[in-house]
Amino acid sequence: MKGIFHRLPSLASDYSGACGVLLEMGGLTVLCDASGCAGSFLVLDDPRWHSGPQRFYCAALRERDIVLGFDQKLAGKIEKTYQVMGGDFVALVGTPVPTIVATDYRGLCRALERRTGAPAIGIGTTGLEWYDAGQRKTYEMLLERFQNSSAPAAADVHVIGATPLDMWDQNQTRDLLDLLRTCGAERPAAWGMLGGGLPEIAGISRSRLNVAVSVSALPIVRGLRERFGTPYLIGYPIGEKAERAWSARAAALLRGEGAQPLFSPGPARPGPRALILGEQVAAESLRTLLLGELGFGQVDVATYFTLDCQLARPEDRKLVEEDDLAQLIREREPYDVILGDPLLRGLLPDPAVRYVELPHTAISSRAFWNRSPNCLGEKGSRWFREKLGDLAAK
Repeated sequence: MKGIFHRLPSLASDYSGACGVLLEMGGLTVLCDASGCAGSFLVLDDPRWHSGPQRFYCAALRERDIVLGFDQKLAGKIEKTYQVMGGDFVALVGTPVPTIVATDYRGLCRALERRTGAPAIGIGTTGLEWYDAGQRKTYEMLLERFQNSSAPAAADVHVIGATPLDMWDQNQTRDLLDLLRTCGAERPAAWGMLGGGLPEIAGISRSRLNVAVSVSALPIVRGLRERFGTPYLIGYPIGEKAERAWSARAAALLRGEGAQPLFSPGPARPGPRALILGEQVAAESLRTLLLGELGFGQVDVATYFTLDCQLARPEDRKLVEEDDLAQLIREREPYDVILGDPLLRGLLPDPAVRYVELPHTAISSRAFWNRSPNCLGEKGSRWFREKLGDLAAK
């Protein structure tokens, strides 16, 4: 049956992506669900919940609420919660339940603003898309509601798309911000990580450079380029050689000079063949390492999540069904190595193929989230040379 996963668990849903973006933004996040969706996000999809209390509220909707209407009741519950927990804003995050009854988020937000005195936003997630769609919708709503052209610049460089669902932790995020400082940034900030919140978003029009580190951020940085003329970079440096090239591009853009935001594909050459499975921007960053530093001749990308057409190369593939991965591998010449989440290994037609495990929380949840390496810069060269062994060029 199409659309049913038999071997993979349910991948991270759009509401988990939205909640992951909002968790450190300083607002009160309200998940409009019956409790199951909240448990999925808090227990399985974000390790930050285990580090301390968060402003997060589960609406705990019941069948009676849905039948009789829950807008006023929910507004009252949120008002009482806000009086205790506070927050810079209130964010309503959708799930299948409010989707089925066509909840009016704008009307509910207006009621909440009257009751609480705080700005309120509604994220139209449905539980029917993957996490990256929820992240994108959240970034778009935050910009629509809080961007203010008269606001001062709380940050001069904005990193967008870093969340634990894509294996960004505080250490790797801090390393990237430090690298940006060496490139000439004065006050770099990451949205939703390490304190990057509403003041940074409000002053985004004064940004000198935006950096998209996940596919969910691509429409955001492109839209900001069209709207304010802000230059942007896509991806982050994995490997020593990539760090030098990426830093040079970032420094040039910060000086007001032109530089390409996209990775430039090199010409095909003899060398090992690799297939990367995972989020597209991370995979593209890894492809740069394999082609540019480790001597690979062909590197393809396949993903169950969004495949951006402008970033993709002709050999890249969007996967939908579980069997799509095995079919793709059978169609191509044999790969020397495949890199991806440990759970994706079970979908391969030949389990004996050489496989490098790269945990991805959006796929395997909490099972491997403590095993993801920090591969930024030179650390990536060392880690992948060790894992690839004789396949990596000396």
